[in-house]
Amino acid sequence: MRKNILLSLGMMALVSIFVLPPIGEAGERDGVTDKEILIGGLGPMTGPASNLGPMVDLGGKLAVKHINEAGGIHGRKLQYLMGDTVCGSSQGLAIAKKMIFNDKVFAFHGLVCTHVGMAIRPLLEKEAVPLVISIAQGHKVLIPHSKYLFRVLPPTSVTGTLMGKFLREYFPQKYTKVAILHTQEEYGASGKDGLVAQLEKYGIKPLAIETHKIGDTDYNAQLLKIKGLNPEVLFIQSYVKDMALILKQAHDLGLDCVKIGYMGSDFSIIPALAGKEALKKYYGPIPLLDAIRGERLKPFIEMYEKEYPEYMKNPNNPSSSDVSCYVAMLLMGEAMKRAGRDLTRTKYITALESIKDFKYPGYPPITFSPTQHEGVLQERFVRYVEGEARVIDMDIKMD
Repeated sequence: MRKNILLSLGMMALVSIFVLPPIGEAGERDGVTDKEILIGGLGPMTGPASNLGPMVDLGGKLAVKHINEAGGIHGRKLQYLMGDTVCGSSQGLAIAKKMIFNDKVFAFHGLVCTHVGMAIRPLLEKEAVPLVISIAQGHKVLIPHSKYLFRVLPPTSVTGTLMGKFLREYFPQKYTKVAILHTQEEYGASGKDGLVAQLEKYGIKPLAIETHKIGDTDYNAQLLKIKGLNPEVLFIQSYVKDMALILKQAHDLGLDCVKIGYMGSDFSIIPALAGKEALKKYYGPIPLLDAIRGERLKPFIEMYEKEYPEYMKNPNNPSSSDVSCYVAMLLMGEAMKRAGRDLTRTKYITALESIKDFKYPGYPPITFSPTQHEGVLQERFVRYVEGEARVIDMDIKMD
């Protein structure tokens, strides 16, 4: 009897060697079946930033459609599930948990709000779930380096640095009298740090560094102080709506100097709120090689007009963020193809790190490596002519 029990236990142990998954592979193939791969989108479909969530959703789904129409990923079709983060840390963490543990997504795409990224990062690292960021530009989301997070547009610190380089490389006047107005939060603060560090290389110390809170509507106190210092250039590092209001109020106060803005400088809300006159000396960075309705992005515009006619009726659509979300999902598809039929998260991450000069018309090339997950370290700038953004044909790059 004892011999039979021992034999049975031995057989069970032997079987378990073949049945149990290898150590460390739990979740490696979550979301992957013989026929499908489930991708999760992250963005605010409701709440104060709900205009940005659809950019993630529509861009991700259209890229998935095109990948599937081209044959899918080694015989599998992609499926896309959108999660509403509400642009809130707790809500974002809750939806990410649901999508990882209940829906079993293979990987994430999107992300809009920096603080949401910082809230979910520990979860993604613990559960080994990769994310390719397509909108959120906050510097700290990828600091320190994470194996699981990638980004396809410049972070705030890089944009701040490039704003300083643009000042020196574009203007023949070699301006030295500058002031800075930025939002207090990490989005603006990290950009300010990058800008100040670059200005120091040129021997430039700002006359003033003023701050404001997200959603403020009256910037007169800060602008009057800056005006009294008679700057040649005002740097503005704020969210798009705030930036537009600052430009309008600066113009109304007679602050007639060059103004260099922040991300989203091609968004239609800027001329709509600031007015044409306020934009005559305004320049700002964009993560594209052409204006959103420029020649190189004409196929993208036509594609969106055909696929999303109601969305395109809004004069604010599309924007550079629509492009970055679509491109990010195409890049994810390329990495999954490189990972092979035996797809795992580890192989997918390795494939992402092999991406070099991934190109889409009108978008800067994207390059990753095992030690660099910031895929784009360059920008172009726009200037406004009669209220319309025109791209300056000059690549401003990190050294």
